[in-house]
Amino acid sequence: MIEAETKDYQDVNEFRVRLEQLPCCATSDDGNKADDPLDVILVGELTDIVTALVRRGFRLDVREFDNAQWLFGRPPDIVARKTGQGGAPANWVRMWVAPLRFQGKSVFLVQAGRRQGWRLAEVEEKDMALNPYVDEVRNLLIQDMVYSSGLQKIAFVSGVGATEPCESRSSLGGARYQADGLCTVLFFITRQLSLSEIEIPNWHPALKLREIEAIKEIENVGD
Repeated sequence: MIEAETKDYQDVNEFRVRLEQLPCCATSDDGNKADDPLDVILVGELTDIVTALVRRGFRLDVREFDNAQWLFGRPPDIVARKTGQGGAPANWVRMWVAPLRFQGKSVFLVQAGRRQGWRLAEVEEKDMALNPYVDEVRNLLIQDMVYSSGLQKIAFVSGVGATEPCESRSSLGGARYQADGLCTVLFFITRQLSLSEIEIPNWHPALKLREIEAIKEIENVGD
C-alpha cells in the first residue's frame, strides 16, 4: 500500500509544513474531477489506530461507491463505518496510506463523512452523496478518538480552504458541502492515556479562532 519512496520526517516543523502541501481532496479515478475533501490526518502505527476506531464502534465496511474516491493513484486502503444511533446515517472514514512517515510512524489521509438524508430515510447506495456538513462529522471523529484512550496529540493544519457562509463546493457525486478549511491531525500511541494527558500543539490557532467566533455570536445576540 505504501509507495516505493517514503520520506521519514524527524523534525516536527518540517513535518507540519509537508502536511499542508498534501492534496486537499480525492479525485475521480482518472484524476480529472475533484471529489470529497480530506479533512483528517492520522499518525501512528496501524494497529493503534485500528484499535482506537474499534473501541469507538467503527468496523471495516467498504461499499462500491467508496471506491469512486481515488488518491495516490488508488481507491481507499481502508474504509470503516460507525453505525448511527436511532437510525441516523453511519459515519465513515476512508483512509489512504500517505507516501511519508513521521518519526517512523505511518501517516494516513482520511475522509470523514456521512451520507445525505434524514434518520430512517431509505436511500439507494448509488445515491450516497456526501452530507454537506463535513466539519460536523470530522469533529465527531475527533470526539470519538479523544475517548478512545489511544490519542496522544490533536493538532490542526490548513486543508481544503474555508468556504464563505453563503458559498459551497461541489464533489464528484454532485453533492455540495461547506467547510472551515481545517484538517485535523491526530497522533496515536500504544499505551492508553487519560483525557488530561492529550496534548494540543500550537500549530494553527483553530481553537482560538473558534473562541473569538463564539464571543462574536454572544455579542450579536446581546445587541
